[in-house]
Amino acid sequence: MGAASAAEVLWPRTRYDVRRWAKVFPMGMTAVATLSVAAAVDVPWLKGPGEVLLWVAVAAWPAVAAGAVADGRALLRSRAPR
Repeated sequence: MGAASAAEVLWPRTRYDVRRWAKVFPMGMTAVATLSVAAAVDVPWLKGPGEVLLWVAVAAWPAVAAGAVADGRALLRSRAPR
């Protein structure tokens, strides 16, 4: 995900793009996997990074969802009969 994150910084998409979900979903999965491994293997130092990743995913999810809703509304308005 490092190259993709670098690409976001170098070439940011200023509007909603469905490809944002390709970032949000792996963020959540990585957070859950990190927390699960921390608990299963009893590696307490992994809990901190897992929680940080989780909160980043929790913050990103509603932002991307709001963009999807706004994009959907704009699409419906543009297709509405006049």
